[in-house]
Amino acid sequence: MNFKKFFKCQKLKIKNLIFNLIYTFKLNLKLKTRYNKIAGIIKKITHKLLQLKKNDEYRIKKTKEILNKLYQIGFIKNQVNLKDADSVGVSTFCRRRLAYILFKNKYCESIKQAVTFIEQGQIRVGTEVITDPAYLVTRSLEDHITWSNNSKIKRRIMEYNGDVDDYELVE
Repeated sequence: MNFKKFFKCQKLKIKNLIFNLIYTFKLNLKLKTRYNKIAGIIKKITHKLLQLKKNDEYRIKKTKEILNKLYQIGFIKNQVNLKDADSVGVSTFCRRRLAYILFKNKYCESIKQAVTFIEQGQIRVGTEVITDPAYLVTRSLEDHITWSNNSKIKRRIMEYNGDVDDYELVE
């Protein structure tokens, strides 16, 4: 296989990967571009910090700040190493979107169904009803995702569990 055919094959694989990513997470190209730019900035900052000496006060301070912020948002799993921040990419952003969090927490059977629930106004985060499936959920807000008060799904769940209170469901 010559180099040109190999390159075309790799280019096709990358295109298919991007389209798969867009289809799976219901991601439009503008958001993908924004996420990619932000991920690039994060990587650029981490590479600049890694070039500094390990015992430099500025590096230590900024490393703690970046790792703390990325952990709070939910982009990294622990605050131990700066190399974890280098792994932030578009898929990391997609995994923090409300639709994916709903799917992951078993509120629905698919991401498509999660998008439908969100667009219908069935979901709230904290006290706000969210209608944008691209809403990024931080680690602290993840525990505050519930069905909205006027949601028929919430009513059905409460009926099934025997916890129905008509006064509570009226808004």
